Amino acid sequence: MAVCDPGGGKCSPIAGATGPGFTPDAAQVGRTVRVVDIASDPSIAKVSSSTSPATGLVAASAGSSGSSGAGGGSIAKPSNAAVLGKFTRNRKRGTGALLVSVPSAGTLTLTGKGVKKATARAAAPGKVRLRVQATGKAKKRLNAKGRVKVALTITFQPTGGDTASQSRTLSLRRIPAR
Repeated sequence: MAVCDPGGGKCSPIAGATGPGFTPDAAQVGRTVRVVDIASDPSIAKVSSSTSPATGLVAASAGSSGSSGAGGGSIAKPSNAAVLGKFTRNRKRGTGALLVSVPSAGTLTLTGKGVKKATARAAAPGKVRLRVQATGKAKKRLNAKGRVKVALTITFQPTGGDTASQSRTLSLRRIPAR
């Protein structure tokens, strides 16, 4: 096991944390934890290792002071509060891109009636772009009328956290071909 900064970087080993029974203590509160798996093969003198993604922030347990060094912690689930941002249209193609800010690593999924499903993975907190593209009857209407409204559901599942969904109605527009 390794304790890391709140962003999951700058990790250092946790003394004595070598098995599945590890419980975070006050020293890890406000930081993240990673599992480091080290395998060695003495017959060929080879050592290899792999590291897990960072957990959510370690939170203080009920009754622990956090500042005295006594008491333990529990690993908090990462936030699932994605923020829907600016929608930009490509009027030539009749598509668009929705910018979504995510608070942690995870998977974003865009679905809706008359919309092609889009999935994007965020490796870290930041902004992710989801493509919005009409399908079926919505696409036929877009081609015929030059515009169509689509109702979207954007779902964010942070790594190791709970899923949250948001809805938004957008208008796709297309310039008619000449």
